[in-house]
Amino acid sequence: SYLYDAGFHVLTFDSPFLPAFSEKSRHGVAGNFTAEATLVANLIDTFLQSSKAKGKVTRTGLVGVSYGGVLALNVARLSSEGKVKLQPVSVLALSPPVSLKTTAGLLDKYFAEDRWNYTLSELYGDLANHKPVAAGQPIPFTPSEMRAGLAAAFRLDLKEVVDHNDMRYRMNKLPKSGLHDDQYRRDWAETWTFTRFIEEMTFPYWSKKGAVSGLEQLWEAGDLNQVLPKCPE
Repeated sequence: SYLYDAGFHVLTFDSPFLPAFSEKSRHGVAGNFTAEATLVANLIDTFLQSSKAKGKVTRTGLVGVSYGGVLALNVARLSSEGKVKLQPVSVLALSPPVSLKTTAGLLDKYFAEDRWNYTLSELYGDLANHKPVAAGQPIPFTPSEMRAGLAAAFRLDLKEVVDHNDMRYRMNKLPKSGLHDDQYRRDWAETWTFTRFIEEMTFPYWSKKGAVSGLEQLWEAGDLNQVLPKCPE
């Protein structure tokens, strides 16, 4: 809203990792930064060619937060490699994971080691309404509770991601059983980790499409040490 009030044209996107975006785009199993960055770049370029923007927009900047930050950097990388038409003049990446592979592993670890020390009600009651403490004052949560809260928040979304992608793209990774298939699938989806999703659903799908040559190539697009050197200065 600040950018819009300042006179900019603004496009915002749901995360391509979440089912709401995938349901509309049908771009393939989530978790492939290169494919998702290409899609985002093409969507922005389509807007720039529309009557609302053509001749009115002189420069394009990208702002991405967390997962979106790595996507924005990958758009810049693809632009510098001549693989997308979009030519952003600036990219602001806020709190992107330094390494998606490391981040996925940490969230999986927190879920296994800390999440089950608390109920969801306890975590929500303690964390959801927390107000920042004054400077110098201790944070009223243990490190374990913070880790549990992070793991729970991310894994609630992951269950839907796993179920949606398995069904939408017919990956057939989740089992079926009798008259209660939907709930049975969701129960199994809830057991999946982030690492397992990338390696057992994202990678097989995009490997079959010929879009990635190996698992490390897929992970590297979420590694700032690999992406930043390929971005324009």
